[in-house]
Amino acid sequence: MGYEILLYHVNDGVAVITLNRPQQANALNDQMIHELFDAAFRCDADASIRAVVLTGAGKVFCAGGDLQSMAEQGGL
Repeated sequence: MGYEILLYHVNDGVAVITLNRPQQANALNDQMIHELFDAAFRCDADASIRAVVLTGAGKVFCAGGDLQSMAEQGGL
């Protein structure tokens, strides 16, 4: 699966997953959540991956849930 929000790469047995919505402080929206689940399962299925680094682009790792996105979808 190609990702639209996450950056994902593996090097020497280490998977690096980067939350890549810095303009929204890397807040979680539905798409990011689905991509994170996929990336986690992808890491689990790859026996060559020995470690996973989860990081965020920009100044903030993750501000939590994207409340604006949730409200637009009727979740609030």
